[in-house]
Parts: sequence; C-alpha cells; structure tokens
Amino acid sequence: MKILFARLFRVIRLDQSMFDEIASDPSLQPHSVWAVAIFAMATSFGLFSSAGGTTVNIVLITTMLAWYVWAFSVFYIGSRAFRAETSPVDRKAVMRVVAFASAPGLIRLLGLIPKSFVILLLISSIWILIAAVIGLKKVFVQTSTSRIAAVTVGTWLAASLFQAILMVTLISVFGVSKSGP
Repeated sequence: MKILFARLFRVIRLDQSMFDEIASDPSLQPHSVWAVAIFAMATSFGLFSSAGGTTVNIVLITTMLAWYVWAFSVFYIGSRAFRAETSPVDRKAVMRVVAFASAPGLIRLLGLIPKSFVILLLISSIWILIAAVIGLKKVFVQTSTSRIAAVTVGTWLAASLFQAILMVTLISVFGVSKSGP
C-alpha cells in the first residue's frame, strides 16, 4: 500500500515521469483498480457530513460506474479520433491512466468538513482533468494538448451526466430524503 500511495501522490503532484510509468507498465493494472476504489471511497465518505449512509453507498457505486464509462469512452473516442496519428492504443493503458488520474479526488475526503464538499468537488474535478490530459497525451502519443483535452473533457462531461442521472434515479428508488431533527 505504501508504494500505491507514493504513486498516487506523484500523480497528485502531476509528475510527468509517473505518467510515463503508468502508460507503459502493465504491472500497474492492480494498483489502478485500487486507485479507483480509493477515489470512490474518498468521494462517497467526503459526502457523509451532508448526506446519509444510503446516499454514501449510492455515490460509491455510481462513482465507480462513472469512472468506467469515462475511461472506456476516452479509449473508444480517442482511439478513433487519433487513429491515423498513432499506433494502436492499448485499452488497459488508457484505463490505468484514467484510474490514476483520479488521485487528486482524494481531497474529496475533506468534504467531511461541513459545507466544503462542493468546492472540493470543483477543485478536484479540474485537477483530475488536468492529470488525465497529461497522462492521456502519453498514451495516445499526442502533441496537441487541445485535441486530447477536448476528448478528455467531453467524455468526462458525458460520464458525469451519466452519474448524475443514475444517482437521481437510485436516490429516488431508495426514497432517500434529507430529513433533519
């Protein structure tokens, strides 16, 4: 775990060499799964002060699903958009990079401080997108930051919309409401 957290903190610092390692080293696949799980837990637990336990569980599940939708969308769209410019793109490399790019989302755990989650969500989302662009430039072998940013942000927005719709649906199905004493 110590090695995993060292890698996560290198991503948080936007260390270029860490993104090279992630993109090129398939042995980091298990760590990428843990990175997503830790990110999802930080997001859901950080929401706990303003939501109940059921909502926390819903956020945990939808965050992991939204991450998958985002990662797969980046691979699918990116591999088609940059097909002529690069050699075949490794799907698992894209998944690893997007997983590790979620590391700045660890600050969402500070959402336990009342009324801080929304600002933490905004800051961490921007930071995650920056990390993803840096990493995905390595995977797709791109020199154009604007093109890779367009794919990254566009797919992230679609995945966020998917998560929002899924959260609202699940919260409605389970009858979660904010009731105070």
